[in-house]
Amino acid sequence: MNIYKKLNGDLQEKIDEILFEKHKEKNIDMKQIKDLIMDRQLKDNLLNFDKKNNLHWGKDNEKLIEFVCWYCIRPRLYGKGYVGLETKSGNYEYIIEAGQNAPLCMYIEQWINYLTNPIPMLKPSFCELMDGIRLAIDNWVDNYILNKELFQHFAKELNFNIIDMFEYYYDTAGEVPFGEDNFEKQIFTWYLVNKFENIIMITYFHNLDGNGFGSDTDDY
Repeated sequence: MNIYKKLNGDLQEKIDEILFEKHKEKNIDMKQIKDLIMDRQLKDNLLNFDKKNNLHWGKDNEKLIEFVCWYCIRPRLYGKGYVGLETKSGNYEYIIEAGQNAPLCMYIEQWINYLTNPIPMLKPSFCELMDGIRLAIDNWVDNYILNKELFQHFAKELNFNIIDMFEYYYDTAGEVPFGEDNFEKQIFTWYLVNKFENIIMITYFHNLDGNGFGSDTDDY
């Protein structure tokens, strides 16, 4: 597994495919395989959800789904770590009770299972699900939004309007971030989380029987 994590993305994807096929023939640890292909499962389920429910994600949202699943969720940094530390981007603090460990990949795995087999009693908490996704995004921003140039590069890659990004942060946080050394990280985190959260909210509160938005009262 340590060698696998050092490989580039194309080689990891090829190994994922081989492992998945091998599992059909031999009794390989399914938990390891789930960890390896979690990003692809989430991406496929979200894109297929759009097609099944005629939601019309559009090219920008499809690109956003592929980006978050590949760049933020695939590295699985969040999946093997534990909450409780303050992150550099946005000062988002993940708090758990003393002595309690909470692997965040569990929430995303629960959501994949529900999208695959929409049984109401299997539906995870929206808050817990977004905690897993938020930390995955936050970890990516910490590692890759290192300066103004990278901020602009990835904003362009995702077709984000930079003025909208700053306005969203100001409207939500109620403050101008320019006094902070890492304000690019904060703005990018808040905006990227918000954009992806909108997609998760649509899938979470949309009835999978095709009747549109219903009276879902799950915890959120």
